[in-house]
Order: sequence, then C-alpha cells, then structure tokens
Amino acid sequence: LYARGVELIQTDPAQSAANLIQAISRNPADAAAYAVLARIRESEGNIEAAGKAIETAARLAPLRVDVQLEAGAFWMRRNDPARAMPHFDVVLTYGGPLRSEIFPQLLALAEDPVSRQTTFSEIISQPLAWWPDFFTYAAGKAASVETVRALAAIQSAGPNRMTPVGRRAFLQRLQRDGLWFEAYITWLNGLSREQSKLIGNLFNGDFEEALSSTGFDWIVTPAPQVVIDTASTYGAAGHKALRVLFRGSRIQFQNLHQYLMLSPGNYALRGRVRPDNLETPEGVRWSIYCLGQTTPIANSEAFRGTDHWQHFAIRFDVPARDCMVQTIRLELVGRSALDFVAKGNIWFDDMSISRRRLD
Repeated sequence: LYARGVELIQTDPAQSAANLIQAISRNPADAAAYAVLARIRESEGNIEAAGKAIETAARLAPLRVDVQLEAGAFWMRRNDPARAMPHFDVVLTYGGPLRSEIFPQLLALAEDPVSRQTTFSEIISQPLAWWPDFFTYAAGKAASVETVRALAAIQSAGPNRMTPVGRRAFLQRLQRDGLWFEAYITWLNGLSREQSKLIGNLFNGDFEEALSSTGFDWIVTPAPQVVIDTASTYGAAGHKALRVLFRGSRIQFQNLHQYLMLSPGNYALRGRVRPDNLETPEGVRWSIYCLGQTTPIANSEAFRGTDHWQHFAIRFDVPARDCMVQTIRLELVGRSALDFVAKGNIWFDDMSISRRRLD
C-alpha cells in the first residue's frame, strides 16, 4: 500500500492518499507514510492536515534522516526556519552527505540579520556536531564578512565555541577581504598564554610550537613532494627546529610563509640554518615581499649541500607606501623547470626580525 501510494503521488494524488491512509491504518508507526501523506496534503492546500502529518512523522522517527529532512523542508517552505532547525539538526548530525544540500539554505538565512536571529538564536544554545563545519563553510562562502562576524558572535556565548579550524577559516576570510588589522587582533585574542609569549615581528621563529597554518603563524601549503614540520635535532637552541624534507620530486616550492605587519622602516632578519644532504641546482632561500607583489624587497643567500649550523642575516627596508602587510616565504631558487627538483633536508632555527639602525 505504501509503495503504491508513492507511485501514484504525481498521477493520482487522491488514490495515493487513500493507499497511504490504509497503510497507516495497518501500521500506525510507519513514519515514512505520514511524511508522504503530508506532501500530498500540502499540494492540496490543506496546510493544517499537512502540518499534523509531518509532525507525526517526525515524532515517530526522531533519528530517521529521510523523514527529518522532509520535516525540515516542509517548515522551510512554510517560512518557519526556527521550526525547521531541530529537524535539520538531525539530518546534519547523522546524514553527513546532505550537508551540501542544507548548508546553502542555512547560509541564505544567515545572510539576513532578521532571519539569522530567528533561525539560530535558540538552537545554538545546545551543542551541534555540525556547527564547526557550517561555520567554516560560511566563512568561505558568505557574500558579506558581516555574516561571518555575526555567526562568530552568536556562537561565542554558547557551547559551540570556535574550533581551531573555524578560527583559521575566519582569519582567512578577514585576510581575503583585506581586513588585516581586524584579522591580527582576532588572531591575537585566540592565542594561548604560552603562544602569546612568542609574539614579535616574527611569530614562532624558534619553532618550538607546532606550525598551526593559522592567521599570522607559519602557513604550510601541503604537498606530497615535501614534508614541513618541527622536529628535534642536534644543535637546536631549544627542543625543536624547522625541518623541510624534499622527497626528490619536482616542485616549485613556495609552501611555507608567514604574514607580517611591519611598520615602515629598516629591519634585519636573522636566523640559523643547517642544510643536510640537500641536493638542488640553485638552493633554498628566504624572500620577503610586500603583499601582492612578485618582486621581493629582500632575499637571503641560497642554501644547499651539507653544512654545520650557520648564522645568516638579511637587511631589508619596508617602504612607506603600498606595503602595509608583508610576506616572508621559503622558496626554491630557479629559473627553469629543472631547477625545481630537490632532495634532502634543511633545518632552520632562532629566526627573528628586529629593527636596525641605519649605518
């Protein structure tokens, strides 16, 4: 009876409903039958009956994803997103692949200040397994950064606090929109007490902390041809140093950088380096750029081969115009494709940037 009802829903809604009612009479706990019947009643314009049927379906199958999806969709069509949210909560928690279908709907609601408040204000007071993924999605896709700010504020008062992944997405959005000062303050406020001790012109230059790829920490772009991490090694000033391991494949390596916010002036980058059987035609160097420019304002010497720990230094000037944000980047030196093949290790430690006096 249920199958026949579903089959006739488009061609003969009346007979479809009759079959579904008979199916329900023989199995009153069949939530799916109530959900389909609700769809028919809604198409007939009998919204009250449709609402009762969908509520019954949702009550009978509180964790059944397809039924809860029908219930959420019904209340969304009735312009009642607050009522839809508990049903979508089940779908988003247990029906992971359906997030790609529901997240855009939720983001559309979040973009409007009125619907944002009515939609999320109540449900956000309870832990939501899917919220971190939604916040990350919204940070990347929202039309306005104000939407992302508002969602961050909504979650701050409840149990769904910002995760490291969410903070990374939020900071990336602020940086993408050119809101560098706001991004810097937001990043600072998210640091632990121990991490706050590392703040300077260059963050975590001793590489004692793991590379978080967040905000104004070291940003790693993963690639199979290279490993970038911190590890123990002899001669390190502390417990760890930066290690870059090249696997011997071709890569135009520019996969480690950090954003800087140096005021105009004269600076020096200092550090220690130890190449360890690093085979590459031209070597590896540090380069400093004004953000958005392809010509560096400074380059270090290139490192390759095998050597003991050695000190290195770069002097550079930050111009007063068009250089509010800078990037320090580790890169392979080269002019042709054959130059971008590297095998072996290189270690860095004790890196810092300080003001320097003019000679």
